[in-house]
Amino acid sequence: MTKPNTPRVAALAMAAMLTIGMGFQAAARQTALPPNLVFFDDFAGPELDRAKWNIVVTGRTVNNEQQAYVDSTETISVVRGAAAEGAENGALAVQPRFHEGFATPEGRKFDFTSGRLDTRGKVEFSYGTVAARI
Repeated sequence: MTKPNTPRVAALAMAAMLTIGMGFQAAARQTALPPNLVFFDDFAGPELDRAKWNIVVTGRTVNNEQQAYVDSTETISVVRGAAAEGAENGALAVQPRFHEGFATPEGRKFDFTSGRLDTRGKVEFSYGTVAARI
């Protein structure tokens, strides 16, 4: 619940079932940071910075999703070099996997697993720019 005169929580929700296309490679090579930057992650560390990101694990699903979201380095990882496609320090890779019959703790079954992240409760602002190398 937001109180008057307090910043709204801005959550960056990210879910992937497809590989990021060529259109985003040019943005990854951009070196100048945008004005009014309030959040940035270039994934320069050895692993996902959990002080900035929450990993969402499937429980209740929405939008008739056909994958289970899991907390696994098989689906969510920081990559470098050629795998980072031009990002200098690193990039976040969200890689869906075929996992026939994967069962969630709630007993739901899925044939794919993937990753989902957000910044809920970690990044708060009213105005500004956010950027991440994904």
